[in-house]
Amino acid sequence: MLMLLSLLLPLAILVNCGIGAYHHASADTMRVKKGLRRLWVGLASRGTDAAGMAFTNTDGLNPNNGKPTDFNGSWVIKSPTASKSMAKHVSGFLNNSTTTVLLHTRLATHGANDEINAHPHRSPQTGRITMVHNGMISGHSQVFKDLKVKPLTDCDSEAAAACLEDGGIDCVVDLCFGSMSLLWTDSSEPNVLNAWTNGGNPLAFGRLDNADTGSVVFGSTKAHLQAAFKGRLKSCFDATIGRHYKVLADGSITHEDIKYSEDTYYTKSWSYSYGTKSKAVKKTKGKHTYNGKYHQGVRPDGTTYNLPDWVDFTDQMDMIDIEDGEYDYNRYTDYYSDFASL
Repeated sequence: MLMLLSLLLPLAILVNCGIGAYHHASADTMRVKKGLRRLWVGLASRGTDAAGMAFTNTDGLNPNNGKPTDFNGSWVIKSPTASKSMAKHVSGFLNNSTTTVLLHTRLATHGANDEINAHPHRSPQTGRITMVHNGMISGHSQVFKDLKVKPLTDCDSEAAAACLEDGGIDCVVDLCFGSMSLLWTDSSEPNVLNAWTNGGNPLAFGRLDNADTGSVVFGSTKAHLQAAFKGRLKSCFDATIGRHYKVLADGSITHEDIKYSEDTYYTKSWSYSYGTKSKAVKKTKGKHTYNGKYHQGVRPDGTTYNLPDWVDFTDQMDMIDIEDGEYDYNRYTDYYSDFASL
């Protein structure tokens, strides 16, 4: 068991989905359809279980091109299939009135691989937020309890959408822990595109045709954008960790650095488990392992400690927390006197 887990843990960290986005910045959307198709297909390198797209057309849909679901400021179409078979919808639904597009390719983790759990996700409160997420969120069920919101899916990503509607990106930082790169739109801010990453998964962006005023595109990596848009990509950057980017209706980009964003990446303080947020405890050197026979953590020096019953070795985030020694009570005795009684 220990040998198997030692092999699986490095792979768990590599779990990925692909995300992408487009903001027209007053340019001709018809000219980027080919690039958007290439981007969506290329993002399948990060997940082929499902694919989805959300888009906003200011003059509505062409009725001859089918009927995507759930209009609430933007249309959504998704399916438990690879993006290669879905890419035709870029040509079918987008037109010169298209202002924003969100793209996703899924590597299924939490929730069955079906249309409901595929991205993009709506915020469960009113559907005001439409969002795609790359990464995993630990303890997402607790997030819904904290918000007093009933989820619509089994997917952990929906927790971030719920937070975005409740209190914006600050609420995500306050309640969500894990690896998160997010792209979203908010129907209360028409034709505005949002982006943020905590560094757990890559995120890149750039402009087409003109480095200062061209259409804005986002992708999981620079390589995805370069392969999709080729010579039309005139600028390209890695997103800054913790920075909330807003592409406004006129195509200009503003940003705000969100405090404590980095603390949300693969950290889960015990104070959060009891409902009181505090800064995560500094990690120790070396990696811990898991003893499945006795449900114990094993320190780098070979000594062991009991784990709380609710720690689940099949949960990627729990295993990463074990590896980082997050449940080792020796590290917390100065902070939580009752930790050992758990």
